[in-house]
Amino acid sequence: MAAKRFAKSSLDWAAFVERIRPEEKVKFQNFKAKVDGYTQRMMSYPVEPPKIDFETYRKRLPNPALVDEFEKQFKAVKVPYPEDKLTAQIDAQEKKLDVALMSFKEITDLKIKYFEKRLQWWKDMLPMDEMTMEELFDYFPDPKLNPYKTPSFWPHDEPGRPVFPYRGQK
Repeated sequence: MAAKRFAKSSLDWAAFVERIRPEEKVKFQNFKAKVDGYTQRMMSYPVEPPKIDFETYRKRLPNPALVDEFEKQFKAVKVPYPEDKLTAQIDAQEKKLDVALMSFKEITDLKIKYFEKRLQWWKDMLPMDEMTMEELFDYFPDPKLNPYKTPSFWPHDEPGRPVFPYRGQK
């Protein structure tokens, strides 16, 4: 009878477990136990409250008009449920997020293609220990790597430039 309320949990617990950090496992297990306890307790209640048998009360009580009044008042009671105002806002935010995620996915796919081509370029390149200097300059045309155009002297920590004692150094 209680199974008519919902057929399946709206949470995918297996996917949830994959995203939990190892140090948070105990807290997650406590949370899951509470959710399971609440769900089990909710499922133990009937879907609809038990019906009141007003006929039995009419037969047993000396004043049936009083039972009729109670029945009329009982049927007139309507429990007000709050109006749902947030679902539309959540749906609008979800649509905006979907657009942002799609653009992010497209950009990320382009980056992946670029880096796959770059990786293939590195795989197709000669190994560094088999390259000549000319091939190195062809693959990496950075002028800083050319020791003939920009020589570097030991200890190689600052660019080699002449020091003129008659000029002030800063």
